[in-house]
Amino acid sequence: MNCKKFVSWILAIALMATLFMGIVPLSASAAADGHFTVGSATASTVDETVTVTINATYTDFVSYSFTLNYDKTKFDLVSFTQHPSYIVGTATCGTPGIFIFLSGFSNSYSGPIAIAEFKLKAGATAGNYGLNLSNLSAYTFPVTNPTSAPSSSTSGSITLTSPDPQNWVDYDAAYAALTDAYTNPTEKAKYTADSYAIFEGLVADFLANGALDRDDPTISQGVIDAVTNEMNRILGLLVLRIPATSLTLNKTSSELVLGTADQLIATLTPGTTTDRVIWSSSDPAVASVSSSGLVLAAAVGTAIITATNQDDPAMTASCTVTVITPATGVTLPATAKVAIGATITLKATVSPSTANQAVTWKSSDTSIATISAAGVVKGIKTGKVTITVTTVDGNKTATCVVTVGVPATGITVPSGTTDVTLGQTVLPKVTISPSDSTEKPVFSSSDKSIATVDPVTGAITGKKAGTVTITVKVGSITKTFKVTVHNYVTMRIGYTKAIHNGTQTVVDDEGTKPFLIDGRTMVPLRFVGTRMGGKVKYTNASEPILLTYDGITVEIKLNSNVMNVIDADGKKTSVTIDVAAQLRGSKTYIPLRAVSQALGFTVFYDDATKLIVVNNPKMGAALREVRLAEAKPYIK
Repeated sequence: MNCKKFVSWILAIALMATLFMGIVPLSASAAADGHFTVGSATASTVDETVTVTINATYTDFVSYSFTLNYDKTKFDLVSFTQHPSYIVGTATCGTPGIFIFLSGFSNSYSGPIAIAEFKLKAGATAGNYGLNLSNLSAYTFPVTNPTSAPSSSTSGSITLTSPDPQNWVDYDAAYAALTDAYTNPTEKAKYTADSYAIFEGLVADFLANGALDRDDPTISQGVIDAVTNEMNRILGLLVLRIPATSLTLNKTSSELVLGTADQLIATLTPGTTTDRVIWSSSDPAVASVSSSGLVLAAAVGTAIITATNQDDPAMTASCTVTVITPATGVTLPATAKVAIGATITLKATVSPSTANQAVTWKSSDTSIATISAAGVVKGIKTGKVTITVTTVDGNKTATCVVTVGVPATGITVPSGTTDVTLGQTVLPKVTISPSDSTEKPVFSSSDKSIATVDPVTGAITGKKAGTVTITVKVGSITKTFKVTVHNYVTMRIGYTKAIHNGTQTVVDDEGTKPFLIDGRTMVPLRFVGTRMGGKVKYTNASEPILLTYDGITVEIKLNSNVMNVIDADGKKTSVTIDVAAQLRGSKTYIPLRAVSQALGFTVFYDDATKLIVVNNPKMGAALREVRLAEAKPYIK
């Protein structure tokens, strides 16, 4: 509706009401006289509503209209004010004012007329804002155009006093944001945990003690500004969170030597995330972890190190840490052999057993032999290499010299029994095939008290009468043969010369010699007994003669045909002999065959040559002939 139509409409209503009330309308020739002054109002804040009044003085029954001009950028019109004595109407007829229509209900009026309520807009600052009237017109019945122009009005104003309303607006906004961020879980989740922890530490005290009373007239502008700025500073500490989608570690297990450290690296994805990682250990006494993920091995055992997204505690990653003692050494066999194309496995022993058993291997010449990470040596060509093992922890080393050669396929050893004389060293004929085999035999004896054998050369040395087994081993091939160690004495009836184990000697320096009596060979006791390895005990003619060998004792008395044999268990057996022991000069003679057989010796007498052979243990015919052939040229 335009202004003219509005005025016509409102005037029509007003004048009709006047007629019904019996009031006589002003004639067309009557003069209208009105004086209007805009009042002033004061507001202390932008929230306060103020009423603008018009001080009016007019006579005669006239309706008036005018425009109230105000700054719409500073004010909001809240409402019009109605009064029983007049009617206020409005239409927005142009800028920057509102159209006001007054219809009086008496012939004259003098006093204030409340026109409208205004409120200053947010952002208005302290100061005076002018108000004035324009386009004043008076109307008579019938309503047509204004009949006269009343006198113009003076200007009024609306004044906004201190404090500055805009700072209160800033204060209220900051306070509301501060409270919301502190009390609203949804708001809290928007920010990083680090920034919120700082924010949280400051805001609790502020909300309890930092709020200002806006109705307190003593609060200065500077205080409001300072508190508002502090609230905005605290809010500025909040950093919006960019959530992580995953958390990983650079390793899931780690083995550490006691006292060492390992750096774990946690990765949050995406790289732009604001989330942060915190670290923890299931057993700090075993393995502790710093805020940067550095793990320190403190005691032998196992601990689980966990990285946790502090902004999303459900997101974790872990590493199992095993703490071991440091290696103090490592051992290997000094030597080893391997055939070309074959393999052997070297075993490294790391000490102590609680240390990390992991090692590395190295061959001094891989063209001769290679070695794997598991210690498996493979022969490539003939030669020798040094294999070195090194502990992963502690850098301890050990070496093994490995010989690579042609493998043996067979061993040939002496057949039958090899005879060796007591004290004699012989080299048995042992052959390894093929002839170009680089594997060397290893020799061993079943009884080193009877015969020893050099493990490398195979040389056998007789130690005492008896039989042993000699073992020859090459690679996985093993062969054995028998060796009998002989202890013997060869004498001749009527001669002082003798042979003991191949060595020429004499019975004694006194010309003692064996003799025959009643077809029995009588030999000197002490010479035969001691040379055969026995022990002789003879005190005098009244005491028995004792000859002991290998646990068996023969007890015989001079001139007695009874001989007692005592075994190792002490059991005594009496044997009748046909010739008794005799004393000739200072020498004691015993019947050789009876005594020797009781002690397990073999006795052979050659009637043609009168040679006597006492042998331990038994000897065959071939050996007997050897003994005779040996003695004939000497004992004559």
